[in-house]
Amino acid sequence: MSGMVTLKRQIGLAACISYVAGTIIGSGIFISPSSVLIGCGYSVGVTLMMWTLCGLLALCGAMCYMELGSRVSKSGGNYTYIKEGFGDMAGFLFVWSSVFTRPMSTALGCMASAEYIMRAVFMCSYGAPSSAKTLLTIVILALITCGNCYSVKLGAYYQTISTICKVTVLMVIIGTGFIHLAQGQTENFQNSFVTTDITMLGLTKAFYAAFFAYGGWDALAFGTEEIQKAKRNLPLSILIGVLIPTVVYVTTNVAYHAVLTTEEISSGLAIALVFSKHKLGFFQWVILPIIGLFAAVSGNSNIFMASRMNFVAGRDNLFPRFLSMVSITRRTPLVSILFLFLTSVMVILIGDIRSLLTTYSFFKITWSIFCVASLKWIRQKYPDTTDTFQTVLFCPIVYVGVSTILGISFLILDNTVFLSTVAILGSGTLVYYLSQTSMVRYPPITTINNVIVKFSHRLLLCDFSTKVDYGE
Repeated sequence: MSGMVTLKRQIGLAACISYVAGTIIGSGIFISPSSVLIGCGYSVGVTLMMWTLCGLLALCGAMCYMELGSRVSKSGGNYTYIKEGFGDMAGFLFVWSSVFTRPMSTALGCMASAEYIMRAVFMCSYGAPSSAKTLLTIVILALITCGNCYSVKLGAYYQTISTICKVTVLMVIIGTGFIHLAQGQTENFQNSFVTTDITMLGLTKAFYAAFFAYGGWDALAFGTEEIQKAKRNLPLSILIGVLIPTVVYVTTNVAYHAVLTTEEISSGLAIALVFSKHKLGFFQWVILPIIGLFAAVSGNSNIFMASRMNFVAGRDNLFPRFLSMVSITRRTPLVSILFLFLTSVMVILIGDIRSLLTTYSFFKITWSIFCVASLKWIRQKYPDTTDTFQTVLFCPIVYVGVSTILGISFLILDNTVFLSTVAILGSGTLVYYLSQTSMVRYPPITTINNVIVKFSHRLLLCDFSTKVDYGE
């Protein structure tokens, strides 16, 4: 196989906004409310303040990413920014940690989707057997993977449709909740700031749970090379895509608390099911499968992001080169997508991964701090042009400052996160230095690499991506 093999610019503005808003409005709004409420000492007032503050912090971070995206035209997102700002080793460690955390996030979205679908199918509060939900989770993941392997546009269409449907469902919940309030039923908001057993660790975990739900403004940066008119569409879609979820999240939580008691909200995963049983009657069995079908959009966006990150890291020779192989006919990073699928299936088969959510959130916010901090060096490497968006200094200072304080406090207060962080980064450092030695040029490493490359060439019809200048 010969000739230039590259990714194509196929993602327009509407799809860009959908990738950002749809990634943020993923499974988090259906998973995180209980964790946030518990961490805030079961206080409705403190909980709503936490959601609002996390939304404002997310907006500060998004403003920084708008500038990063307008300066750097290369795909890879956080990996590219960290590598450009702090060097190859930092970029490698980011990808290494993502090998463990991205499949976790992908699996979590598909698990939430399976949860809601099964509850609707069985029409009961306790849902289906765990084995059935596990099988359905893998099926959902496989369908999303096939769509992304076949076409970038097909994945973008699913992202757009699912975003519209999810926002519509949440608008139904919001409207129902506010009608409930308008009828004078405000008893759940009495003594809103009374707390029970509130602690610094609890507040920190509540912050991470809420901030996890806002995660996703960086989604587009991973696929910059596939965005049409990226210098304009990338910053604009990030801004719109963050503002929509911020408003929706705060108002949705107001609706939740208007209808449900704190005990009901903190009881489990399927909070929309509990809400629907209270206010929507039989219509809940229409809402739940819709939520289920489109809750997996966070899995779809994670496949988009992680596959592009691994693809660029492979192209830069920091990760196995076969990850940079592109489908000749479909122009998708097929090998990288399949790699993420396999690692996500392994995570799903492990079982309960929600206990690892705090570790994932810690890595996510820590690496985003490095990305925002990289602005200092990226501004020097990529000077201003007529298309460059420049954020105000307030945004990176606030984002880095608040996130750093919370990250440090979390490491001090939670030994589990500290140990897992040391283990992942320590092993990554060892692997990085080993990769710089001659041992990677000898069996069995070369044998495994050659087998995968031959399989990708002959059966998947893939070839190595051509390095080109993606500047616009």
